[in-house]
Amino acid sequence: MSHSEILDDVVEPLVYLIDSDSESRKSLQEMLLTQGIECVPFDSAERFRSLLRQEPFGCIVIDQHLQESSGIDLLQSLKSSGWKIPMIILASRGEVELCSRAFGLGAADYMEKTAPKERFVAKVRECFALATKHKAKSEYQNASKKKLDQLTDREKEVLNFLVAGHSMKSIASVSGTSFQAVARHRQRILDKLGLENDVILTRWFMEQEFLRSSGS
Repeated sequence: MSHSEILDDVVEPLVYLIDSDSESRKSLQEMLLTQGIECVPFDSAERFRSLLRQEPFGCIVIDQHLQESSGIDLLQSLKSSGWKIPMIILASRGEVELCSRAFGLGAADYMEKTAPKERFVAKVRECFALATKHKAKSEYQNASKKKLDQLTDREKEVLNFLVAGHSMKSIASVSGTSFQAVARHRQRILDKLGLENDVILTRWFMEQEFLRSSGS
C-alpha cells in the first residue's frame, strides 16, 4: 500500500500506530476498533516514513521502544519536519527523563502501555479534536490565500491602504490616481474576497495576519 493510498479519501481522523511488537500492535489495534476508532498499523519508523511522506490527519501513537530507533527520536524528527499532528508516546514503563523530553518536544502525551484503556482512548479522542481544529484552520487559511492571490498588485496596494485606515480620497492623493479609480479597486477587492464593507474587510485582514504570525 502506498502513502497516497493510505491518505486518499481520508475524511475522518485515523490513528497511525507505530509499534515493532506484533502482539502489542495487534492488541492496540483491536482495542481501538472496539471503540469505533480506525487504526493504520506500522511495524517500524522506517516503514511509516516511507509510506507517509506528507502529514496525515488524526493522531500518531508511537511505541518508545522501536527496534531500530526510539519513539521520541521519531517524534523529534516529525516535529522538525513541521508536522503538527498530535503524537502520543507509549512506553513499557514510565521514566521521568523520557516523559520530560517527550513533552518538551511537543508530545500530546506520554503514558505507559498499562495505563487504563479509558485514559488512552480519551486522549486519542482529544487528539482527534485538536487535529480537526488544525485541519479547519489550515483549510480556512488556504482558502483565504487563494482569494488574496486573485487580487492584482494595484488592488493589493489599495487593500493595504484601506486596512491601515486611509480614506479613498487620501489613497487617491498618495497613489496619484483618481477617487473613482480607487473606488473601483475597493469594490473589486470586496467582491473578490466576498466581503461587505471596509470594517469587515479590516477585521478579516487582521485575522489573516494573526493566523500567519501565530504559525497556526
